[in-house]
Amino acid sequence: MKRYPLVLLILAGCGTTEEPGPGEVPGEELTYAMMFSTDPKLLKVGQFGIYTCRVQGESQTFTTTLKVTGADAQGLWIEQKVPANPMPFIIKSHISLTGELIESWVGEPRGTPAKTFPLRDERPGPKPIEPADVKTDVTRETITVGKGADARTFDCTKLISTITYKNGKTSSMTSWCSMEAPFPIMKDGQPVGGIVRRQYGRVTVELHGQGDNAKEELVLPKKK
Repeated sequence: MKRYPLVLLILAGCGTTEEPGPGEVPGEELTYAMMFSTDPKLLKVGQFGIYTCRVQGESQTFTTTLKVTGADAQGLWIEQKVPANPMPFIIKSHISLTGELIESWVGEPRGTPAKTFPLRDERPGPKPIEPADVKTDVTRETITVGKGADARTFDCTKLISTITYKNGKTSSMTSWCSMEAPFPIMKDGQPVGGIVRRQYGRVTVELHGQGDNAKEELVLPKKK
């Protein structure tokens, strides 16, 4: 069974175009850290997750939202709200229940969307860099995310992964997952829960909010 990688594009804003220095995240690691692979059959219309991203040593925090906004006979519609200047934009993807990308659109909230896949002259896009080997230790840990009235405690499965890439580089990523969090990721064919916190080099991603009443923000033109 294929698993659809939910790519948190906000992380692209946390990266660097220069050669990585000590403690910085190389481009291939950042690419791998972006992906939350899930089984679309586990998702429900209306569920959403709000995620914050911060980089050690930088003051700015970014926020992105993932939500399931619809379903039809072919699969699910998933929207991601990505911050940008002067206005955030929405990436809307139509995903089959077997994990295939059927089509995708992009546009500003309540704006006019543009189709990005498939196109008439569609060519295969770049494939994400895949690690040659991943070894994961699994433990349990209770963590709290958020502050003050927004603080919430989760009983998590903690995944500590050592990743070896085909170019010989290695890195480590730690993910705290809870079945109470949206968009559950998979391990050994079984869901271990949605991401509550992920640390990868200087980057930390945390679940900031969630719910089950997501609304569509990018309305597609009616098919003729």
